[in-house]
Amino acid sequence: MKNVTLRLTVDKFAALFNFCRKSTRLEFTKAIGLPAEFCGPQHSVVKLFGAHIQGRNKENVFKRREAVLIKNVENGQTCIRYAMGGGNLPLDRFTFAIDYDGMVELGVRKDEKINVVMKKASTFDLMKMYYSHPEVGIRFSFRLSVVGVVLAVLQMIQQHFGL
Repeated sequence: MKNVTLRLTVDKFAALFNFCRKSTRLEFTKAIGLPAEFCGPQHSVVKLFGAHIQGRNKENVFKRREAVLIKNVENGQTCIRYAMGGGNLPLDRFTFAIDYDGMVELGVRKDEKINVVMKKASTFDLMKMYYSHPEVGIRFSFRLSVVGVVLAVLQMIQQHFGL
């Protein structure tokens, strides 16, 4: 009975942090540039065709403002952006719009034929992104919070075992 209880606990833990999430992958062949009002590190968005964003139909791939991992299959470079609907941009099922920094991170050029795969980002992917974020303020605050969590766990262990 203990094994069953432990197994359920591990499964719930993994589901909570999205480590074992089955993800749907979308393939794209073209990237276009985002308008200036959606660019910059404060936005970090990727605009997708409306059918890829969850609205009234609950079976679409991504929720609005959900973190997605974008990977260039040809060179292996990745980036994480937040998914949004395309609005009035000229997008189809195989085209997405991303800011200039995202194109540089992926190693692609706009209006060029590419091979890019997009899937939902796991919690571990987000942690890796924030740990090595290009902005010093975000990177420093995340690393400082990791140090705080480690020190808190060590303090709890010390109090519990009386070391």
